[in-house]
Amino acid sequence: MNAYSKSEKGYNRQLATGYAVYMMCGSLFRESYCTNPCEESHLYLHYAGMPRQRQYDTEDEILLQLRQIREDWRLRLEELKCEVHFRREEDRYRILFFTGGFETVESVIEKDGSFQINYSCGE
Repeated sequence: MNAYSKSEKGYNRQLATGYAVYMMCGSLFRESYCTNPCEESHLYLHYAGMPRQRQYDTEDEILLQLRQIREDWRLRLEELKCEVHFRREEDRYRILFFTGGFETVESVIEKDGSFQINYSCGE
């Protein structure tokens, strides 16, 4: 079953990757609140259209980057709630996880689906 309207030809790799990043980075926090549920659904449809093996490969890439977070920072993030914002900036797609404090996680996803996850804990 195709989850797209007739005007769409297939999944967008950037947006599909965005959904995987959103879900996996959001799990770093005790609780995450999506500020735009419509965009969350939009990203999910692209992720659902992504071939299964590509989903697994993307998730493995995300895990590799998340494992680079220092253990003390990860423990700090696990105690916090965050607010998730989505932004399009030229050819990039940015996902921001705000805690209201000094801790932030941010991902920049390029048009080809490549991405970088950046994090800081006020140090």
